[in-house]
Amino acid sequence: MKKLWISLCMAAAIGCSVAAVACNDVEHTVTFEAGYGVFDDDTSLRSLIVGDGKAVKEQTVSRDGWKFEHWALDGEEYNFSKKVKENITLTAVWTPVDFYEVSFETVTGATFHYACDEYQITDLENVPCVNLQITVELDAFYAGTPIVVANEVNYTSTNGVYTIPVTQDTVITAVGVRDDVSQMDGLGIVGDPYIVARPIDLIKIAEEVNKGNEAYSLAHYELGADIDLKGHELQIIGDGRDLNAEGSEYAFFGGNFNGAGHTIKNFVINSNNCSWVGLFGMAMAGASPTANASIYHLNLDNYEINASVSGMPVYCGSFVGQGVGANVFVCSATNGTINVSAATDYFSYVGGVMGYQYSVYAPEYDASYVSAISYATVNTEIYANSGLIYSAGGIAGYVVADNQIAPSYINHSYTDSTITGALLSGGIAGYLGQYTGVVDCYSTGDVLAMTSGIIDVEQFNHVYAGGIAAYAENYTVIAESFAVGVVDAYSDKGSAFEHKGGVVGGFDSADTLELGATQTIVYNCYYAQDGVDGSVNLLSADFIKNNLNWKDYDWVIVDGQYPTVNLEETSISFAIT
Repeated sequence: MKKLWISLCMAAAIGCSVAAVACNDVEHTVTFEAGYGVFDDDTSLRSLIVGDGKAVKEQTVSRDGWKFEHWALDGEEYNFSKKVKENITLTAVWTPVDFYEVSFETVTGATFHYACDEYQITDLENVPCVNLQITVELDAFYAGTPIVVANEVNYTSTNGVYTIPVTQDTVITAVGVRDDVSQMDGLGIVGDPYIVARPIDLIKIAEEVNKGNEAYSLAHYELGADIDLKGHELQIIGDGRDLNAEGSEYAFFGGNFNGAGHTIKNFVINSNNCSWVGLFGMAMAGASPTANASIYHLNLDNYEINASVSGMPVYCGSFVGQGVGANVFVCSATNGTINVSAATDYFSYVGGVMGYQYSVYAPEYDASYVSAISYATVNTEIYANSGLIYSAGGIAGYVVADNQIAPSYINHSYTDSTITGALLSGGIAGYLGQYTGVVDCYSTGDVLAMTSGIIDVEQFNHVYAGGIAAYAENYTVIAESFAVGVVDAYSDKGSAFEHKGGVVGGFDSADTLELGATQTIVYNCYYAQDGVDGSVNLLSADFIKNNLNWKDYDWVIVDGQYPTVNLEETSISFAIT
């Protein structure tokens, strides 16, 4: 019996011992992250295995130019007498000791940008011992693959970032930056256009067109990429300058420019005493008796156009100043500003797309040079309240044609532009001359027409403001269009001289141009200052489709929103010869 009792006691002791060993087998991982410091083995990460309930030993780290303060857990200083009950990660906390001055030498055509992952740098005269991440931004008209040089040591980039260690006073510069040179691929002909890919290419085109070089003025172009001018100035392409002593030839653009859906952005055009102002100043039919100048699938964004003249008229637009047989199709101009300071002895014209839109019929060729704006999107602030500005429009300032065979028109386009000034101010068009029309368009911007008070002639003391058009001659059509926003007119001669309308501000009575001339036709058009007015709901998809008869293949129509141009299905066919 005594032997049995001893055996049972021994078995129980062994069981307890096994259980104790099992409990002590629970372990945890303590990870030490040295950050930008290192351990004695030159690593920055160390993991230790610690038994449950045991304390972990503090590890030693170092970092040049920095003082180690403590290890932290979740931002709080860690107590190494504490028992470890779970996996934890401790991070090193450092304080800089040594500081250095970092300076950047001026490099023409380049701008340095710096960042630091290790430390928030607020003063380049007091930079601790860190690695700086440097990027080099090339100016719009410069090129090259920069090499950054710091204290005479060359550094190349990794994915455009140069890593520069700061261990002493450091002077940073760059080499390998040069003036860009235009080298456009292509021959400038149908099927092999010039490929425009860099800002300098636009300068080259302007220089050659303005010299009258037909290899450029009548050429075919295609954007190969978005072009960022980074706030720099563009030259006008086709600035209308005299090319001979007789004044019978002028610099104009008569080719085709295919934006291929790309964008020219962040640019300024400053023009002083030039009558034709825009990306293309004067655009005219000219390549052959049947060819129009055409700009299509091009976007402009974040730009400013400033035109100032004296003793001459000005024709100003984002894309085209004056277009004679010129077409602008499937283009957008957004976040733009147009400022015009006009002369006091000449009429001037301003438009969000085209300042002066003119279609002509050439009987000697039996050819029609139609000027049209289709599928355009415009969001531009137009300031036309200085000098004698006759007409301004969110799409076109003045629209006219000399023959019913070659009408001039705007269709499937919209604008959210604000227009301030001009005797005639219209959401879409300032003035509609004979044989012109606006169809399937809308405007949501505010419109204000103002008298200049410069001409003391009763006719020009009258001001007209219209949500679609300010004024329309005989033989014009405004159809299936709408306007939203404030429409107002102000004349210093009093209210009798102020004319405004939600669709059109004023129009000729019948027979004005000639006996039998028809009054402008306004068909199925609507105005609601806030988008909704009684039964008129211009934010309703059903209203847009069923009342205005707009189609899904022209517009993206969504309930609760104003329509946008359907770029996926819109198809403009070009007969380019």
